[in-house]
Amino acid sequence: MQESKEEIISNVVIDVLEELAFMFGEKVDKDELPKNGAGYIQVKMGFTGPQNGEISLTVPEGVSAEIASNILGVDLEEDEVKENNYDALKEVLNVICGQVLTSLEGEEPIFDLSVPENHAIGADEWGSMLNKAEVLGFIVDEIPVLLYLELERSQV
Repeated sequence: MQESKEEIISNVVIDVLEELAFMFGEKVDKDELPKNGAGYIQVKMGFTGPQNGEISLTVPEGVSAEIASNILGVDLEEDEVKENNYDALKEVLNVICGQVLTSLEGEEPIFDLSVPENHAIGADEWGSMLNKAEVLGFIVDEIPVLLYLELERSQV
């Protein structure tokens, strides 16, 4: 039986977080995630090719430092973590994006990826993201994570 697009995307997210950041997660229904909370960090990037779109990863504030610590293999308190925490989250998104596009489109198509950017979002924006059909919810090491993926077939 062939995997659905949602299953493919979910498996990529879970695999990348496990292999790159040594964090373990599972896809969950968005109703199981908190509707609000403190601050969140969102990294996003666009892409063009056979499909155009945007992808973003949203995590609670502070989780990016844990991801950086895991990727770099250093203690959470190290200066290196503080200096690279958002870059580590951007790298996770970059890898997820590349693997999702390859999993959906195959090895042959060429995609141009934009440079990932990060920004803070509040509880209101987090709550509105939970209502978007293009958003998948995950629990990663007991932390809520959202992945947004918008795809549009190119007209070329």
